[in-house]
Amino acid sequence: MLLALVSPVFAGLLVNEVVYDPSGTDDGLEWIELCNNGADTVDLTGYAFHNAGSSYGDIYTFASGSLAPGEYLLVGGTSATHPGSFSPNIQNGGTETDGLRLVDASGTVVDTVLYDESNAVLAEDDGTIPTTGAPAATNGKSIGRFPDCADTNVSESDFVLYDTPSALAANVDPNDGGEDTGVVVSVDCAGADGVVINELMPNPSGSDSGGEWIEVRNNGATAVTLDGWLLQWDTSSFDSAANWTFPAATTLEPGAYVVVGAGGLAASLSFGNAGSSADAVRIACDGAAVDTVIYGTTNTDAFADDTGIVALSLAPKPTEGDSLQRMPDGLDTDVCGVDFISGAATPGAENTTGPVGDADCTGSEDVVVNELVYSTDVEWVELYNAGAGPVLLDGWVLEFGTSSYTKDAELPAGTTLGPGEWLVIGSAGALTKDIELDLDMGNASDTDALRLTCNTLPVDTVLYGDPNENAWTDDSGAVATSLAPDHGTGESIGRISDGFDTDQCGVDFAVQSVPTPGGANPVIEPEVCETDGATSLKLNEFIYDPDGTDGGNEWVELYNAGSVELRLDGYTIQTAGTDWGEDFRFPGGVSLAPGEFMLVGGEDVDGADFVAPDLSIDNASSGAGGLRVVDCEANVLDTVLYGDDIEDPISGDAGSNEVVPKVSSSVSLGRFPDGEDSNAAADWIPYSDPTPGTPNADPAAVGDDTGTGGPGGGCNDKENGPPAPGEGGCNTVLPLGGLEVGIAALLLLRRRRS
Repeated sequence: MLLALVSPVFAGLLVNEVVYDPSGTDDGLEWIELCNNGADTVDLTGYAFHNAGSSYGDIYTFASGSLAPGEYLLVGGTSATHPGSFSPNIQNGGTETDGLRLVDASGTVVDTVLYDESNAVLAEDDGTIPTTGAPAATNGKSIGRFPDCADTNVSESDFVLYDTPSALAANVDPNDGGEDTGVVVSVDCAGADGVVINELMPNPSGSDSGGEWIEVRNNGATAVTLDGWLLQWDTSSFDSAANWTFPAATTLEPGAYVVVGAGGLAASLSFGNAGSSADAVRIACDGAAVDTVIYGTTNTDAFADDTGIVALSLAPKPTEGDSLQRMPDGLDTDVCGVDFISGAATPGAENTTGPVGDADCTGSEDVVVNELVYSTDVEWVELYNAGAGPVLLDGWVLEFGTSSYTKDAELPAGTTLGPGEWLVIGSAGALTKDIELDLDMGNASDTDALRLTCNTLPVDTVLYGDPNENAWTDDSGAVATSLAPDHGTGESIGRISDGFDTDQCGVDFAVQSVPTPGGANPVIEPEVCETDGATSLKLNEFIYDPDGTDGGNEWVELYNAGSVELRLDGYTIQTAGTDWGEDFRFPGGVSLAPGEFMLVGGEDVDGADFVAPDLSIDNASSGAGGLRVVDCEANVLDTVLYGDDIEDPISGDAGSNEVVPKVSSSVSLGRFPDGEDSNAAADWIPYSDPTPGTPNADPAAVGDDTGTGGPGGGCNDKENGPPAPGEGGCNTVLPLGGLEVGIAALLLLRRRRS
C-alpha cells in the first residue's frame, strides 16, 4: 500500500494495532493496542472505545489506567492489565467499511481507524469520508500502523496488514522479516490495466496439492513490475482470502506470461474446485483488484467481478485435469462466462488449443440462428451468414435442451454457408430443409434453449419461452432476462431482420405468423425502450369471461391518460391466477397517442389492434384473478384484481389487495371516466354492453351500473331482450355493417389506431 504524501503527526494516543477477527471464536480473543507518541503520560480513566458498522456504539470503557510516552498498552485478548471481551465484539468488516475509535472522558474523539471497503458514511479524524479504509484482516491477522505509532489521518495509508501480530511491540516494516502481508509500503501499479489472469488450474489430475497453478499475462504495450502485487483466492469472499505476494524483480514484458505454482514461481496454492458454489481468484495491486476470475455454477457468495457488481456470468466449473483459459488468448471483457472456457492446459504459452475438436471456427462471429420452429416432427432451424465471406460449418454442433444442454446434432462435413445465405437444418417431418438431422427441441413450457457451437465454444444462443427458471445464460454471458417469445401452431420465431443480433433474445426475435425457412425474415422495427410518461398508460376495459369459449375471445383495452405520446416497445400485458405470467409483448415501433385506445385480443376479437394468441385472463373461479401492464424496464404501471377475496400472493398497485367484485359471463370491467385511477376497486364498473377500443359510457346515463343487465338496469334485459332503439337512453344495439354498435357508443366513438 502506498503511503499518502502527508507528514505523520505525533500528538499523543493512537490505536496502533488491532486484531478484530481472531482465528476461531472472536469472544475474548480480540485485542487493541494503544501507543503514546506524545510527550506526556495520559490518564485513561473514562476513556472509551467505540465501534461502528454504520454508527458508533460503546464497546469498552477504561475504569483506570495510564500510558506513558513511548509505551504500549494492550486492551482485550490476553492483556494482563485490561483483559476480557469487548461488548459487543469489534465489527469484522465485510461488505462495508467498519470503524473503531478512541474517545476521551469528555467524549471527544482522540483517534479513528477505518478498515475494509466500501465506505460512504464513516469519517476520518479530519472529517473526510474516504471510500476505503485499512486492509481487511481476518483469520487472526492484524492491521497495524507503519511507520509504527504514526498518523496521517488516512487509515488506508497508515495501516498495513500483518500475518503475525506483534502485541506490545513496535510494528516492523512489512517488507522485512519474511512478513507475507500482501501489502507493501511502496508498490508500482503502472500497467495494471493490461495484466490478466490468463489461465488457471484449480483441479489438476490426481491430488490438487502441489499441482495447482495460475498463469498471468501482460496484454499491454509496456513492461509491468509485479513486485509486491498480491495473488488472492477464496471460496466464500475475499474478506478472508489467502494471499501470496509476487517477489521482488518480477517483471512481465508485453505479451509475456508468468506462471505461479506448479512449474513456475514457488507458491503454496489451494484454489477451490467450485463444488457447491462459485470460487474466485484475483490479482491486486496496492489494495485494488487488477483482475478477477469467478468460476463455478452459482455465485451463492456474491463475488463481484471487475465491473464492481455481483457476477452473474461465471467461468466454467473446472473439470479434473483441464484448465480454465481465456479464449482467445488474453481476451478480457470483464465477463467471466464470455472470457473463459475449459480446455487442455497450456501453462506459460498461448491458449490456442481450446477444447477438444478440430472444426474451423473462422467467421463464427457472422453466423446466427435466424429462425426456428420447435414442434414435434416438423422442427427446423435456419442459420444465416451476415458476413462478407463463406463460412465452413464442418463439425459445428446444434445443442438444445429444456434444463441444460443435453442433446445435440452435428453438421456434416462439407457444409458451407455463403455470405447473405440461409441454411435450413430440419427434422424428418420438416417440409423445407437443406440438411436433415435428428432435432428434439423443447416446446417452451419453461424457457428452453438452442445454441450453435464450434469446438464447444458458443457461436449463437436462442432462449425462448418464459420464465427463465433454469437460469440459462445468453451470449452476453449473463443469466438471461430478455427471452424470445413462444410461437403458436403454424408460426415460427425469427430475428426481426436477417442477422439482427443484440444478444438480447427478447429484442432480437419476434413471432412470425408466416414462417420463411430458407428466405428473408420480414423486417420489423427494433424495440426502443422508453418509459417517460409511462405511468399514464392505463388498463381501461377488459373481458375475462366472454360468451362461449374464452380462448380467442378475451381482450384488454389500454388507454393513454397522459398528454404525451407513449412508445410501447417491449411493454407487456401480464395475467395471474396464482403467479404473474407474460401473455403479450408489444413489438418495436408501437406508440399510443394521448387520449387514444389500444385493443389487444385473441384471434376472434373483431377490430383488435394486436392479436395475442396466448392471452388467457384468469376467470377468478377460485380466489382472485389479476391483470396488469408492465413497461420495458419491468416496472408495473397499472394493475386490477377481480373476483373473490385474495387467496394467492398477488397484489395490486401500491400493495393494495382491493378486489373488484366478480361479474357474470359476457360482462366487461371498465373505467369511467376513461383512465380514472385511484388504485381502488371503485375505479372499475361492470358493463353488460362492452365497448372494446372505444370510450366507456357513463353508467348513470345508460343505466348500466350492475353489469347484470337486469330489468332495473334498463338495458339488455335478459328476460325481455333489448328495448326499442333509443329507449331509456340505453346503450342499445343497431345493425351496422355486420357489427352491433350502441347509439351512445357510436356518438362517443373517437378512435385512431396506432
